[in-house]
Amino acid sequence: MTDPDQPPTQSDSDCKDSSTVDNPPPTSGLRNPAAAARGVGAATLLLEALVLLLALVPLVKLSGRVSGAQIGILLGLVALCVLTCAVLKRAWGWHVGTVIQVAVMATGFFNWALLVLGVVFLAIWLYVLHVRRTLTRPARFTH
Repeated sequence: MTDPDQPPTQSDSDCKDSSTVDNPPPTSGLRNPAAAARGVGAATLLLEALVLLLALVPLVKLSGRVSGAQIGILLGLVALCVLTCAVLKRAWGWHVGTVIQVAVMATGFFNWALLVLGVVFLAIWLYVLHVRRTLTRPARFTH
């Protein structure tokens, strides 16, 4: 046993586990980085669904010219956000999430506030995709 106040000796630094050479640890330090990225993506989609639901009442009250089809489209997007959380395990689930962001921006034709929400959530989604790419990228070792 070595004293923690003393610097490591040569024999301490030579003790490397052979399993880390064959299977390098993930760069993030997380046990399952893909699951962490899915969790962030699902949380973003659920938050977006909640915000869209909460935006319905002010849109109807303040706009005055919201049709049943427009409400149906927004409720469909809410349902799609929630359902997409379940398919983020698949690669195409992330593409569906991106399409949802574009669709929310397209609802800006109904009301400018929805366009603002779409732009904000598109920016958040792009950041989530960046985090996912960072977490799941293979480790780089320099020897």
